[in-house]
Amino acid sequence: MNIRDIKNKSKEQLQGRYWYIFIVVFLYFIISSASIPLIIGMFLIGPLSVGVAHVLLYFIRNPEGEDNFELLFEAFKQNFVNSAITTLIVAILVFLWSLLFIIPGIIKSYSYSMTRFILADEPDISPLDAIAKSQKMMQGHKMELFLLSFSYFGWYLLGLLTFGISVFYIRPFVNVSHANFYLQLKNDRVIEAEIW
Repeated sequence: MNIRDIKNKSKEQLQGRYWYIFIVVFLYFIISSASIPLIIGMFLIGPLSVGVAHVLLYFIRNPEGEDNFELLFEAFKQNFVNSAITTLIVAILVFLWSLLFIIPGIIKSYSYSMTRFILADEPDISPLDAIAKSQKMMQGHKMELFLLSFSYFGWYLLGLLTFGISVFYIRPFVNVSHANFYLQLKNDRVIEAEIW
């Protein structure tokens, strides 16, 4: 998988529609940040993250489509319980792996990273099946996703000097590139299945 191609593709997709994704990502940040101290936050962050995945996949699959902000709340209508439970299970698993030192937790977080996109694509999938499917998709691809994420490190570093402004600027690019990464993995798996 070519990291540069994914980044260039994401940049092209955002031309002319950058503010749509920016607003969605910013809304997610505001709502999730405000709800973290509350118990109810556990039941908001999961569905919201799946909602962001809905928006990103719609954005990529419908380049000429109209901006649809309602998709951010799609998981609350389609699979609220699944997305909330799945996010909670992933958080617990990453925490438990992190107890074995930080590295195993980081590796596992990459293993589970496609879960929100899977939940967006397959609303009826069970939490454990979504997590298992993400792990299977990410076999042999965790380093690629790490390198894709790390390629934006300079912007995050710049964020320290700009009081976080550059971080907000770059988040749409990071999110769209992760969605493209998921779609590439999914497409590769379909091709492999057809070959075999």
